Amino acid sequence: MDLLPGQTEGREQSLVRSDRLRRIVMPLPGGRLFRLFLHWSDGTDLEDLDRRIVHGDSWERCFDGALAGGDVDLSCRSCGTDFVAIVADAGVPLLADVAARLRKHEFVASCPACGAAWQPHVLHVAEVA
Repeated sequence: MDLLPGQTEGREQSLVRSDRLRRIVMPLPGGRLFRLFLHWSDGTDLEDLDRRIVHGDSWERCFDGALAGGDVDLSCRSCGTDFVAIVADAGVPLLADVAARLRKHEFVASCPACGAAWQPHVLHVAEVA
């Protein structure tokens, strides 16, 4: 796995262990690279998706149902437990119809430690920090 500046292998490995996430790296103008995660909550078989991408299927079609997000450190305001989470980023130009995707997607609505409601658009709690 190629790491971008500021990333650690341990954190990256913990984030990609999910059967609902895929890490992608996008080129930006000027040659820089940007890393983010795609998350599916609709039951998409991501191993099949990986095979389809390798065999040249259109990535736009393969990414149906996905939302893009970035990893953030997140603390529950009720219990104080610290997490690493993937939070949706609606400003990523990679995916069309983001508003419709946000309406259909399933999010982690509460803290896994105490059950208190927390911030919107948490796609995945990757690990307890």
